Amino acid sequence: MGSTKYSPSRIVRQVAVLLSIGILSVVAGQRVEAHGVAAHHGTKAVMISSYAFHSPVVTVKQGTTVVWTNKDDAVHTVSFTAGHGAPHDSRDLQHGSTFRHRFTTPGVFHYHCAYHPFMRGTVKVIH
Repeated sequence: MGSTKYSPSRIVRQVAVLLSIGILSVVAGQRVEAHGVAAHHGTKAVMISSYAFHSPVVTVKQGTTVVWTNKDDAVHTVSFTAGHGAPHDSRDLQHGSTFRHRFTTPGVFHYHCAYHPFMRGTVKVIH
């Protein structure tokens, strides 16, 4: 087996490369983490079926997107009670249609179907 000689300049170059990789990894890791915060919260699904919201009450972290999907043959809406930070109402949701909203403000948001007022739900947004 032959021995490998390392000159001081070669060692310095290798250390510089390793340090550069380490610094880039830390920076990249922070970027991934920063993007991961929004992704971590992800989405929460609410199904509309049998003239009801399933689940009628959902608790999500700030930054989460809630997605409502109409599985009924009837047209429904997701209409929020007016208030500070209340999302805009959905359009008419035909069978298979979806409505999504990303909740960025903590609070309690009540909603109902404009066509079927007995259909009610709540989104609780926490930090």
